Amino acid sequence: MTNEIKKPEIPRLTPGKQTFLELLILIVSGVGMELAYPPVSVDFFAWISVIPLLWVTLNKSAKRAFFYGLLWGYMWHLPGTFFLREINLFIPFVFAIVLGLFNAVFAMAVPWLGRNLLYPDAIRKSDFDVRLKFYKFPIAGEFLMIFSLAGLWVVLEWIRSWIFTGFPWNLLGTSQWQNWSLIQLCEYTGVYGISFVVILINLAGFFCLHGLRFSLPEGKYRRPYPLLACLVLLIVLVSTGKDLADRALKRETRAFAVGVVQPHLSQRRAGSGSQSLEALTACSQQTENLIETELRDRERPPLAAEPEEEKNALTPAEVESQKYCYPLRLIVWPESAVPRSYYNYADFEQYQAARPGVRLNVPFEANYRKTVRNLLRKYPEAKLILGTLTADQTGAMYNSALMLKHAEPDLKKYDYDTDDIYSKVHLVPFGEFVPLAKHFPVLDQWVGLGRSLEPGKAFRPLTVGNGTKAGVLICYEDVFAYAARELARNKADFLLVITNDAWYPKSSEPEQHYINSIFRTIETRMPMVRAGNSNYSVLIDSTGRLTDCIFKRYDNNGDVLFEPARKGSGNAKFIVPVPAKQEMTFYTMFGDVFVLFCGIFMLTGFGFAGYKAYRFANGLHDPLAAERERIRAEFLASEGKK
Repeated sequence: MTNEIKKPEIPRLTPGKQTFLELLILIVSGVGMELAYPPVSVDFFAWISVIPLLWVTLNKSAKRAFFYGLLWGYMWHLPGTFFLREINLFIPFVFAIVLGLFNAVFAMAVPWLGRNLLYPDAIRKSDFDVRLKFYKFPIAGEFLMIFSLAGLWVVLEWIRSWIFTGFPWNLLGTSQWQNWSLIQLCEYTGVYGISFVVILINLAGFFCLHGLRFSLPEGKYRRPYPLLACLVLLIVLVSTGKDLADRALKRETRAFAVGVVQPHLSQRRAGSGSQSLEALTACSQQTENLIETELRDRERPPLAAEPEEEKNALTPAEVESQKYCYPLRLIVWPESAVPRSYYNYADFEQYQAARPGVRLNVPFEANYRKTVRNLLRKYPEAKLILGTLTADQTGAMYNSALMLKHAEPDLKKYDYDTDDIYSKVHLVPFGEFVPLAKHFPVLDQWVGLGRSLEPGKAFRPLTVGNGTKAGVLICYEDVFAYAARELARNKADFLLVITNDAWYPKSSEPEQHYINSIFRTIETRMPMVRAGNSNYSVLIDSTGRLTDCIFKRYDNNGDVLFEPARKGSGNAKFIVPVPAKQEMTFYTMFGDVFVLFCGIFMLTGFGFAGYKAYRFANGLHDPLAAERERIRAEFLASEGKK
C-alpha cells in the first residue's frame, strides 16, 4: 500500500462571501480606471483595470455579467463625470448609469464568447468546478476572443460618440494623452485606435494571468503567446509613432500670430448689468495690454539674420522675446466671455443716431460694441473673434463665433463691423436645446434652460488674415472628431477652440476637456489655439504637444515650464506654425475606417462562437453521434425487413 500525499484543499468561499468579494473587486478596479484620467492621470491603470472585470465575468451567466459590467462602468464613469454636479447634483449619478450600460453590454459578451471559443465540448458538459479549473484554452481561441472583444469595445465607443447626439468624453484611448509616441497612431485610426490597443493589452494580460494562476501550481509554465504578440505590436506602434511625429514636425510651416485673451470670470449665462460690465472690462483691459505690447514692439529693431545652428540653439526665453518679429493678425476672446449679445435688434443705437437731440439710456449692447470698435480702431491690422449669441431675420438664435474688423461707421448698418460668423453646429443637449422639444413643448418647460438655440449650417472655416483659415470649434465641439475632420476637409489651416468651462470651477472638467482636444490635432495634423475662460488657453502643435500658454515661467537652465491649469486673467501672443501646404491625413480623408475593421473582428469572433453554440445545442459536438445514428438506422432497417 503506497502512501499518497494529498494536496491540501483550498477552502472555498461561501456564495455570499464570493459575491461580496467580486463586487469589491469590481468597485476598486472601476475606480482604478478613472485614475488614468485627470486629475490623477496615471495612464498605467488603463492597461490593467479591465482585467478584473474579465476575471469575474468569464464563468458567470449573461445576466450576472451584465450587472457586473454595469457596476464596473458606473464606478468608472461616476468620478469622471462628477463635475456635472456643479450644474445639478443628480446628473452624474444618472449619467454614470447610461455610460455604464455600454460596459455592461461588453461584459455580457465575455462569458458567452468564452464558453464557445475557449472550452472544448467535453469540458462544457462537465460541472462548474471542472470548467473553473480548466486553463488549457486553445491559442487560436484566445486570439479570436481577444480581437473580437477588442472590436466590440471600439464599436461600443463609436456608438457612444453619436447616439443621442453623442458623448465621446474620456474614451479609453484618451487616457493615453501623455503617451506621446503611441497617440501618433491617431493620424490613421483616430482615438479609437488607441482604445483598441489598450483594451487588447488588457485582454491578453487576462489570459496570461489566468494561465499562470492554474498552471504554476502544477509545476508548469504556459507561455502567454497572445500577450507576447500584443506587446510586440505595441512596441512596433510606439516606434512607428515617433517616426510619424518626426515627419509631421518636419513639414514646412509659416508663422501666423494670434493674440489670446483669457479673463477670469465666474459663470454668468444671463449676467446682470454689473456682471456684464465686469466681464467687458476684464476682456477689454487684457486686449488693451495685448495691443499696447504689440505697438511697443513695432519700435524694436528687426532681428539680424543668424546662422541656422545658432537659431537652433535659442533658449525658450529667447524664442519668447522674438515673437515681436511676427505682426499680430488675430485677437480671440473665449466663448460667451461677455454674457450679452454683441448685436441686439431691440436696442436704440440706430434711433439715437437719427435723433441726436433725444436723451435715452444707452443699452449695454451699444457700449459693448463701442468698446470693441475702439479696440479695433486702435489696432486695425488685426481681426477680433468673440463668442456671442446671434440671431437671423427669422429670430432663430445661434451660439456663434463672431469675427469683427475695423470699419468706418455706417449708420444704415448696425453690423458694419462684421467680417464673418461661424455658428456652432453640434449643440449641447439640455444646455443649448431640449431634444424633441419642438414636438413635445412640455419638455422645454420641465428641463429647459429658458432658451433653445438652432444649430449652425456647416463647419465652415473663417478667413482670419493673409489667406489663413481658422477652423473654429465652440465649447465641447472639439471633443467630436468628425467636427475637426470636416473643418480640415474644408481647408482650415489651424483649429481654434473658444470655450468657457466656468460652469465647473471646482473640478477637473477643464483639464479633461483639454486632453480630449489634444487628439484632434494629431488626427488632422493641424495646430490648435485654445482660448478659455480662467485656464487652458494654450497652443498645441500638430503632434499634440503643448508649446505655449498664457502662464509660464523659466527655470535656471532657461527651460520653459508651462502652467496651463493655473487660473487667472492674462493675455499672450501665440505664433501658430501653420502648414505651408495643406495635406489631409488618412483619418481626415476616410474617417472611422478603423472602426469598420473592428466591426469585422467582432463579427468574425461572434460568428464563429455562434456556429459552435449551434453545434453544441444540437448535439453535433458529440463525436459518437454519427456512429449512434448509423447503428440506429441499421436497427430500424432490420426491423423493417421483418
